[in-house]
Amino acid sequence: MKRLTIFLFALTALMALALNTAQAAEPTAADSQANARVRVAHASPDAPAVDVLVDGAVAFANIPFEEITNYAALPAGTYNIQVVPAGQPGPVVIEADLTLAAGTDYTVAAINTLANIEPLVMIDNNSLPAVGNAHVRFVHASPDAPAVDIAVANGGPVLFGNVAFGEVGDYLPVAATTYDLEVRIAGTNTVVLSLPGIALANRTVYTVFATGFALGGQPALNAVLVADAGPTRVRVVHASPDAPAVDVLVNGAAAFTNIPFEDVTDYAILPSGNYQVQVVPAGQPGPVVIDAYLDLEAGTDYTVAAVNTLANIEPLVLVDNNDLPQDGWAHVRFVHASPDAPAVDIAGEGGNIIFSNVAFKEATAYTPLLAGTYGAEVRLAGTNTVVLSIPSVTVDNQIVYTVFATGFALGGQPELNAVVSADAGAARVRVAHLSPDAPAVDVRVNGAVAFANVPFEEITDYAALPNGAYLVEVVPAGQPGPVVISAVLDLQLGTDYTVAAVNTLANIQPLVLVDDNTIPMAGKAHVRFLHASPDAPAVDIAVANGGPVLFSNIAFTEVGGYLPVDAGTYDLEVRLAGTNTVVLSLPGILLQAKTVYTVYATGFALGGTPTLNAVISRDAAGIKPVLEVNFLFDDGDGYNLNNFTLYSNLSFVDGNNDTGYWIFQPTNDRLYFAYNNGGCDGAYLGAVNGNSIAGLYICRDGSGQAGIWFGTVNGATAQLPVSNDVPASFWAR
Repeated sequence: MKRLTIFLFALTALMALALNTAQAAEPTAADSQANARVRVAHASPDAPAVDVLVDGAVAFANIPFEEITNYAALPAGTYNIQVVPAGQPGPVVIEADLTLAAGTDYTVAAINTLANIEPLVMIDNNSLPAVGNAHVRFVHASPDAPAVDIAVANGGPVLFGNVAFGEVGDYLPVAATTYDLEVRIAGTNTVVLSLPGIALANRTVYTVFATGFALGGQPALNAVLVADAGPTRVRVVHASPDAPAVDVLVNGAAAFTNIPFEDVTDYAILPSGNYQVQVVPAGQPGPVVIDAYLDLEAGTDYTVAAVNTLANIEPLVLVDNNDLPQDGWAHVRFVHASPDAPAVDIAGEGGNIIFSNVAFKEATAYTPLLAGTYGAEVRLAGTNTVVLSIPSVTVDNQIVYTVFATGFALGGQPELNAVVSADAGAARVRVAHLSPDAPAVDVRVNGAVAFANVPFEEITDYAALPNGAYLVEVVPAGQPGPVVISAVLDLQLGTDYTVAAVNTLANIQPLVLVDDNTIPMAGKAHVRFLHASPDAPAVDIAVANGGPVLFSNIAFTEVGGYLPVDAGTYDLEVRLAGTNTVVLSLPGILLQAKTVYTVYATGFALGGTPTLNAVISRDAAGIKPVLEVNFLFDDGDGYNLNNFTLYSNLSFVDGNNDTGYWIFQPTNDRLYFAYNNGGCDGAYLGAVNGNSIAGLYICRDGSGQAGIWFGTVNGATAQLPVSNDVPASFWAR
């Protein structure tokens, strides 16, 4: 169950230590100045549902067998704990005094049969595991089961050995992946319980309880898996227009400092749980203008915005959906944070309403939009009255955005504004196997195989991943190990990466490249060079026969930066640096226009096998669809279609005379469509919001040949002719 509870005196901002801070510096949920956290586990198999009283008051009500409650925050101190049948004053079946230390989490489990029921008190370590890992511990709470082992099925390792009833295994770090587990009688292969498909999530803490009766009673032996803690992400938005810059304290420690108006912080990762959040003027110990407790759910992203004027400042807490949009699309939502603005509509350039009737403090649902550049208007709801024009907003592929309306709409300062935040989205990663004596490999990302059976000299396609930190591991193809490379990779929003395995197998290492796949100008290519031959000295890359040196003195694992060159075919040479000694000839290298390349020097230069080689990867290319219509067009005029970004160029080709009519003008990013005033009825390429095709209308020839209908242009029929005399074709490439 996802939950977000706010105990507020007046909340507004948040958060915590940035993603890249050391794990030891991350606060735990119980790290407040005076609080501990307690939860209850009902593991007595023949006991009814129970209530748990703390100092005589019901704190946990109607807890059935095998339920593990959420944590509750209590001030540090000593408490009297009583367990009674649910809804009844007695009898008291458990009574104990429990001393709680500040900043500590506890699980109090009721174990054993009802006749012998007793408390088992555990101290919980809910610190987040390292990236790519989970933490798991085992609690033996089956009263008639002997000591057991917990092992990976099918001959896998024993995770917990010889755990007796009432004992708790230590936390064990394991790869975050899915396991088939077995509960066995200790020291044997006798399986008493199979646990297939146990999924352990990244950076999540788990407890496994063995419950029930093992020797034939009811309820039967079972395993209950509980996610105790996991990562949650929170960010802060300062949207109170007349409030000063602020600092944010989390559990008493400064987390974010000097947050100005309209700042949207990065997300901070915290273990799930309860936190005290305080906001003070920047650089000052007080006054505390906001004091709140937040209960953050694992696996959930939150935005906490301070909205309204300073005199009426209040929190707006949003649950963020940062799932990746589909390829070609972005997701956008709108948050109304202008305190004096009435309800508004958000309209596109063509007048189409994207978000309607959004009032102050409301947030819309996420709306998918085609990636591209848009103009927009903020209007009074239900009218054409524009209160804010947004002439150009670019939404990139597979990115999630929030647009905040901020400031004062009715003349105050700061005035009405739109703040566009790129919240989350895709990074792209590919793998290059450049270790010459290593076998084919699998590459695991957070424990799951992402690239399988990658042989030497293969450069994979890019795979899109949500931005964030990932554990990347390389193992022999089809094998669980050994892990020959293990590294944490922090992927930034909208960035492309190449992760190369370089050097010999004995010294294999990762080399992480940030790829600039910006499409070159017309007539140009971009090329870079990576030296990945482990025994080769520094080299130059030059055009053969006395041509210029393109890359000079590049040593092993070094990368020559992107170089713009004229598109064409080149004879290249790899030379010992600073000499004319050629160690590898590369004749006939075709570099196409508007294309990005990487050249990899691979293999062994000094006589080993595989020998020195060059691998050229085509990393990115401009989209160049060509529209061909095989019937005669007379020379025509240009038709201005405004900005159009989906295609880089289009053309019409005269089927008789092979004459092209280019209709993309790269100098001003506008399309010009050739059309005929004579024998053809006309032609038109439509657009919506300046960036997406609405319709394609092609003229027919003067003879009125039958064909494929596309629509009408100014009342004239538009179609492709189809006949033996004038063969028609229509395609993009």
